[in-house]
Amino acid sequence: MLQDTRNDTILKQLHQSVEIHLSDSIQFTRQLIVPPADLHTPPLKTNDTINRDFFPVLQKQVSLERLISRDDVNLTPIPPIQPERVVLLTEEPVKPEIILPERKIERGSPDWQMGIFIFALILLGTVRLFFAKYLGQLLDSTVNYITASRMFRERSLSLVHASFRLDIMFYIVFSLFIFHSLQVFHIKLHPVGIVSYVFILGGLIAYFGLKKVAYYIQGNISRTVQETLEFLFNMNIYNRTLGLFLLPVSLIVAFTPLSRPELVIFAGMSIVCVFYLLLIFRGIKILMRKHFSIFYMILYLCTLEILPLLFLYKLVLG
Repeated sequence: MLQDTRNDTILKQLHQSVEIHLSDSIQFTRQLIVPPADLHTPPLKTNDTINRDFFPVLQKQVSLERLISRDDVNLTPIPPIQPERVVLLTEEPVKPEIILPERKIERGSPDWQMGIFIFALILLGTVRLFFAKYLGQLLDSTVNYITASRMFRERSLSLVHASFRLDIMFYIVFSLFIFHSLQVFHIKLHPVGIVSYVFILGGLIAYFGLKKVAYYIQGNISRTVQETLEFLFNMNIYNRTLGLFLLPVSLIVAFTPLSRPELVIFAGMSIVCVFYLLLIFRGIKILMRKHFSIFYMILYLCTLEILPLLFLYKLVLG
């Protein structure tokens, strides 16, 4: 009897959970699946980065939470996604980098020009180191005739080395300035390059050598040998000083990327003209002390100064 009562109780419980249909199929009643309490997305900080591999998984988890709240959808329990699978990466601070602006030099200078400038600077450095007093007197004599006259009378053999070094510097720097001037104004010499520079250097040495010989001959003819020697001495003074002024001009033209290098060339030409006019005025002053005739003075200067320049102008541009 007790056993029958127990069986009736089991049947009643089974009847509450199972519905019997005509098709003899058994269907379980739908029950609401309650998500676990720990199913949530961990809070993200602004300075954290979510791993791209787990970002779709988080989207699926959020979609799952939305579907659970709906009653008309048959769901299959899915194990919750553990938040430990989300990898949070802390961004490292970006180290500041110093980026210097770059500017490409469009016009390069050959290595042989660098060698010439180094040699000229060595000559200038030795004169500045061992003959600083002479260098000061040289600069003063360009504008002070009394200083130049005293240097001419007190010619010392101890200053021969300084004079010779400055003469060499004048020839190599002035030749390089002429070379750059021809390049800027697109006047090509054949051959080009260092051979053209050597040709200009040789022509410059020959020009001043022949000019001095012509002055010696003219001085003997006009019996003004002493005045001629003094004029040639002043010519050397202005040439040496001109070499000092043309050195930075040639450096700027050779190694500075200028949009208009013609302006620097014109500045160098202006310096050359100024020193040439100072030399002409110094020559007139020397000849006036001799009570030289003005007619012969003009003929003297035109023959030995102006005509050679016109010949060189015709030779280069003709």
